[in-house]
Amino acid sequence: MSRTREIERVAAEFASIPFVSETVFPNPHFTKRGLEKEACDLLIVLRGEAIVVQMKNQEDPASRSAEKVASWVQKQAEAAYGQLRGAIRMMARESMWCVHPRRGRVDFAAAGFHVLHGLVLIESVGQRVELPPSLPLEVDGVPVTYIDTNDLLNIVQQLRSFPDVRSYLSRRTSLGDDVRRYVGGERAIFEHYCLADESFNHWTSYADALTASEADREKRAAAFLAKQERDRSATFVEYVADALATRLPNYKEGLDAATVALYDNDASRRRYLEMQEILCDLSRVGRRALGEAMLTTFPPPGVAASASFSCRAIWLDEKPAFLFLPAAASGLEREVVVRRTVASLQGALAHFSRPAGMAIVDRDGVSFDVILISSFTATESDREIGAELFGSLRVSHERRRSM
Repeated sequence: MSRTREIERVAAEFASIPFVSETVFPNPHFTKRGLEKEACDLLIVLRGEAIVVQMKNQEDPASRSAEKVASWVQKQAEAAYGQLRGAIRMMARESMWCVHPRRGRVDFAAAGFHVLHGLVLIESVGQRVELPPSLPLEVDGVPVTYIDTNDLLNIVQQLRSFPDVRSYLSRRTSLGDDVRRYVGGERAIFEHYCLADESFNHWTSYADALTASEADREKRAAAFLAKQERDRSATFVEYVADALATRLPNYKEGLDAATVALYDNDASRRRYLEMQEILCDLSRVGRRALGEAMLTTFPPPGVAASASFSCRAIWLDEKPAFLFLPAAASGLEREVVVRRTVASLQGALAHFSRPAGMAIVDRDGVSFDVILISSFTATESDREIGAELFGSLRVSHERRRSM
């Protein structure tokens, strides 16, 4: 495999960690005049919104001088823009498909999603390179961002969620040519964004942002280390979302026919994608809050408990109509766990007047059961259960900071 192909593969796998694999599509294809052609290097799709990525990486980065690297970056940016423009226009009128590593073949209808952003990723080997002033910054109204490959992967790692990356790219388009017509040096831009409560408030120029970044290096490094620690709970939500893709081979054991009927059949698993989308659509701050709720509800690893079932209800400012129910079960038959979880989720939805919700139950610290209820209508029994479980509890609200 060539180095450029290897970087494309690594980038797709890297993005699949926080975004979850099912939303990341490497090398989608379409058919033109009977021949299969690659549409773009990477496609990220969540709930009908997409980011289209075209990459240019060097086979031998050490072989070029700084001057030649700059020239290479400029030429490759023009070439990649042309390919990106062709891909975005093709997606509006042609169907395509991707052989996904976990989902198998996935087909996309023409205009089957809304392209939010086009990304041109170029390996600039640590340099900041000015791009030609004639290079377009959009394709048919879709904004185009030119950015170093490593910088983009760092942004994905730091922001973690599709909504957060989408917001960063959108707000970045408001900046001037001293940002949008350069590749490299993204750290100063990204730090300003994070430290300004995920905005470009008080932005003046790239030169000022770089000066502030270099002058405040030690303090900023400490702030991002603290942020990384706060993000640990968010990664647990990502872990659960990823685990949904794999079904236990013995998942039917201990369940009666009525309970088994609640699950997708083995030949057509689609429900887990809906569950994944809900978790993937949470912001990083939302994932933190849900992750903390899960971790404080679930027992510590290796701690044995007597037969018990506990749960808590949580909803987020970004999804106020949706309720999450982290739960923990220990020493109970699986049939009992599933039925008690369903009853508790329905009771919570009734008590807090929410139309939809998801329960995530840790079963004996070994596996998860995840239950999704949509378009819920409460019964009197649901309201009674909700009052019993949650009627004496206090509702609290906490504002979470992005950093």
